[in-house]
Amino acid sequence: METVADATVQEALTRATRRVRAQGDRMTPHRARVVAFLASRPGHHSAEEIAGHLLDDGADVHRATVYRALDALAAAGVVAQVQPGHGAAAYHLAEPGDRHAHAWCRRCGRIVDLAPEHLAALQHVLDAEAGFALEVADVALAGLCASCR
Repeated sequence: METVADATVQEALTRATRRVRAQGDRMTPHRARVVAFLASRPGHHSAEEIAGHLLDDGADVHRATVYRALDALAAAGVVAQVQPGHGAAAYHLAEPGDRHAHAWCRRCGRIVDLAPEHLAALQHVLDAEAGFALEVADVALAGLCASCR
């Protein structure tokens, strides 16, 4: 019997495969494993965390292969990359048109999603006063989460 989690992962793989192929690329087994990991574990994960999990799961995958898979998936719009501060990038599955910012706890490293409207006023001010167009999806605001304050 297929569990809800299995169905969710399969749906994510199907959507990701369509998007990768639409870019003229192919869904390799390693890319599929990365998508399956991200679909089964919502949140933001480092490439090292993803690679470590795949190795623990018995996949014969080199860390460089995981980085290349993440780059290809990001280019196809399947995966979004968040660069919090000076630390390692974090990745999560991206849905078409989903452009949101992130808040990053500089103490514990937790990353949370922010709705685009949370930064709408800042985008307006930056555009009006500095002629600067803020790309919300690339923003990772640093601060302290509730647990670390």
